[in-house]
Amino acid sequence: MQEAELVWTEVKYTKQDFIRAQQLHSAPRIRDWVVLLLIGIPTGLFALDDHRKSIWLLIPAGMILVGAVMRWIYTPWFASRNYNMQPLAHVVLSFAFDPDCLWSRSERGESKLLWKDFIRWRSNDTSVLLYMSPSMFLVIPARIGASGFPIAELKHALDNNVGPAVR
Repeated sequence: MQEAELVWTEVKYTKQDFIRAQQLHSAPRIRDWVVLLLIGIPTGLFALDDHRKSIWLLIPAGMILVGAVMRWIYTPWFASRNYNMQPLAHVVLSFAFDPDCLWSRSERGESKLLWKDFIRWRSNDTSVLLYMSPSMFLVIPARIGASGFPIAELKHALDNNVGPAVR
């Protein structure tokens, strides 16, 4: 597909886009829940066996507390800090895609990322994260769909070319 045929859609990131993307990135996956249950259930059962062992209940309680602090305090702070410190986060971007790749451009230049450049992807109602490494990802805010960007088609292309979304 020629560049002239691409349908470009503009978006400017907001601090909330960064917070939501980081929350999605750090959200537990199925394997994380399995590990937590494999630790929490035996620990809880061990503590319930004898009231003198009830100190062991602090382990699952601590896991819950740390998870809550990470999700609702640390992650929003971290994402806000990253947004404020990244000059490129404040530049208007345009996105388009074709059967072979995802395009992005701004006043600073243009990039073409082939589907094979992404190792996985993850999405929810607010964001689509395209991973180029285990911790580096490109954020496509779902709100770009209101401006005409075909989010559903992007997810379909990712599903076909990168694989199923990480759960």
